[in-house]
Amino acid sequence: MDHKKIGLVIGLFVILTMMYGSLPLITLHNDENALANNDQENINSAGSWIEDRPSSIDDNPANNPPESTSPTWAECAASKPWCRFEGGYYIIENLTTLSSWTMGIRESTAPFRVINCFLGGLYLTDVENGEIIGTDIDGRVQLDTCSNMDLIDNTIYNAHVAGILLIDDTTDHINIINNTIINNYDRGFDVLDTVSYIKIINNTFIGNGHTAIEIKGHYNEIINNTIKDHDDRGLNMYWLQNSKVTGNSFTDCGVYFQNAFSISDVRSCTFQDNRANGKPIYHYVDEVGLRPENFTNAGQICVFFCQNSSIGAENVSRATLGAYLFYCKNVTITGLNASNNAYYGIYLNHGSENTIRECTIDNNCFGASGAWAYSAIYSFYSTYNNITNNTVYENARNGIEIQQGSHNTVFLNKIFNNSDGIVIEYSSDNTIEKNTITNNDGRGIYLESHTNKNNVTGNTVLGNDQCIVDEGTNNNIWGNDCGLPSGSSNGGGGGGGGGGGSDGENTIPFGNYYLWVVFAACLMVFIRTYRKIPVK
Repeated sequence: MDHKKIGLVIGLFVILTMMYGSLPLITLHNDENALANNDQENINSAGSWIEDRPSSIDDNPANNPPESTSPTWAECAASKPWCRFEGGYYIIENLTTLSSWTMGIRESTAPFRVINCFLGGLYLTDVENGEIIGTDIDGRVQLDTCSNMDLIDNTIYNAHVAGILLIDDTTDHINIINNTIINNYDRGFDVLDTVSYIKIINNTFIGNGHTAIEIKGHYNEIINNTIKDHDDRGLNMYWLQNSKVTGNSFTDCGVYFQNAFSISDVRSCTFQDNRANGKPIYHYVDEVGLRPENFTNAGQICVFFCQNSSIGAENVSRATLGAYLFYCKNVTITGLNASNNAYYGIYLNHGSENTIRECTIDNNCFGASGAWAYSAIYSFYSTYNNITNNTVYENARNGIEIQQGSHNTVFLNKIFNNSDGIVIEYSSDNTIEKNTITNNDGRGIYLESHTNKNNVTGNTVLGNDQCIVDEGTNNNIWGNDCGLPSGSSNGGGGGGGGGGGSDGENTIPFGNYYLWVVFAACLMVFIRTYRKIPVK
């Protein structure tokens, strides 16, 4: 064979090698299909069983007429090789379910254990005295009206809504320990009602959509968890009473407190030794006279019911929010940098006579949860605050927002490249003066329809889509420089924030079948060329 033929053979070998490497991409679910070809119930050499869709266990005989397919525990132990009664426990061990099948257990008070199984989900309803240990769960673990349950050393992933979901306020005394909870669609752990005596200890939460842990209730413990890479919130607390949040480590997320927290809630809980991005999360309650040295190297700052205090030039970034002041009075924040936080850079909640000055607030508000209008600096139900000489830029939503507040002053700030520049809603008697507001995607200054008697004077508002939009009543707007509009006319109604793109992937129709087409064409060229080359 001459050199040309040798070259063609080598080329064909390379093409075949490329095709072989692509095969796993176009033969999805081979493992599952191979398992499905087995008998419905097998035992392999390792002593484990495969069953496609095992019936749910219902331990209330009244729910099981003769035609029912749901066995009691005793019936299951008598008929299934993967279930037995031993040492006072019903035990399901080494069971693999197919077709992403969710296994159910209902109305059970008998002690039981699920050990070393592979399940497509696990729903427990009216169940007590159970242990789920060392099990791989490709779907949700749902506990509805359950108590005295342990989830230990499991891996839980790919669930919609939440990896672990607790339902009903009678669900209590649940221990969730040493689990790995990863890549669930929206949350790692969630509750639909107030829950009590829940222990979430030593777990790893990674990449669970918006939130790792969302909880509300009494006497709960969230201790020593590792929480990484969530879009919005590492820990979201609607409200907690008499609970402990200690020793948790957050990376690229942090803690968040919903507005439902009350004075008694905060004072009854213990928050200590938590860290965001390797730096302390400072949490102070009822303190007077805090100084900048009380916030050294802060990862997040959460201050409740504090007075006459000052916070210095810390860098609170890559968390859920930078600095949170709740019912604080006469607290001054100077020179703070808050950037790349999912929600707010600085949030004043029910505060008065506070000052935010000379801070840099940028690239915040990218969180994906809901349509809430997070703003870089957000003042909510707050009065007589002073927001002065800050630089606020490149935030995904509004630069500065005052919501349901009065007698606040926004003065001499530089606000650019945000969605809207300054937003005033449900507020009156505020002063917006001598700010430079430029190149925002929407409105430079927006006063919505429930505003009145606000003073907007001496501002430079240039290069925004709209200059000043006043939908309120009796607002005093004069002496502002709008220049020439770069987009739609200034002062009109409506307008709004800039649009956003979504990350996507380039896709090729029909998977990788195009590679087979290329292969066929190359093979035809090879054959025709081979025939034309004379044999020497």
